[in-house]
Amino acid sequence: MANRAYKKQSGEEQGKGKVIVVCSAVGGTGRTSVTVNLAALLAKRNLKVDIIDGNLQFGDTAMALDLQPFYTLKELAERNDISNARDYAVRHETGIQLIASPTRPEFAELISTSFLASLTKELSEEANVVLVDAQPGLPEYNIELMEQADSLFVVTTAGMAAVKNTKIFIETLEALGLKEKAHLLVNKATAPSVIKGKEIMELVVVDMACFLPEERKRMSQSMDLGRPLVLDEPQRKYTKELGRMIDEQIFSQINETRKSTSRGFVRKVDEKLRGTGGKRRELISKTTIKEPDGSESN
Repeated sequence: MANRAYKKQSGEEQGKGKVIVVCSAVGGTGRTSVTVNLAALLAKRNLKVDIIDGNLQFGDTAMALDLQPFYTLKELAERNDISNARDYAVRHETGIQLIASPTRPEFAELISTSFLASLTKELSEEANVVLVDAQPGLPEYNIELMEQADSLFVVTTAGMAAVKNTKIFIETLEALGLKEKAHLLVNKATAPSVIKGKEIMELVVVDMACFLPEERKRMSQSMDLGRPLVLDEPQRKYTKELGRMIDEQIFSQINETRKSTSRGFVRKVDEKLRGTGGKRRELISKTTIKEPDGSESN
């Protein structure tokens, strides 16, 4: 990794949508549950949301949404049909569109790093938000996706091993010049642990974090049923904390992009008018204007 020249792309280069990679140092942190609940809350706010299940060998996003896709990343990669990628997606009742992971772990070899990067870029041209449920760790294609992303949601738990590995994960992101994109999510934060919230932030060396309470029984049930918790439990603290993070980390970016796009449009119109200013003045000078008293002036 150290010998590779990493490049970062701006949101404008990627298209209009925001790309968010939901990642973790290790498995078992609740990355998929965070992804589907994020997607459900965003869809409830009338945003167009796409999910790519980037856990290429053992992805469970389709099951977490109670979807049975006919096509997966395997078929899309085999046909290299990225321009028609949404034809391979399966639609959830909320409007979320999912491109599922392959059905067998050996099919992961068919999906190249460049293919995933191109797919993410294509989807971001139309979607408001593209969520990538990434494989744990830092394989090559994860890093490529992280370079493209606008934000990285790094999910951990309060367990000692998870925090230790998350610290190393964040340090590696910093070495790659990607730490500024990272936002820490401490899942199951209210579960018994010897490490407290503020200590986690100090150990991982971050200034801010989102702490999601443990919802062991309800979350397990919702994942088994394929029904995101936030859809049926809008008043739960989990839903409210996730909603707060969306306001701070996602909607702020989307609103900034809209302002930038609006300013860009106004600028272009102004430049066009300035460019035709001579013609406009010439036209005005040749136009007869009637004064109130009936006389004419040019």
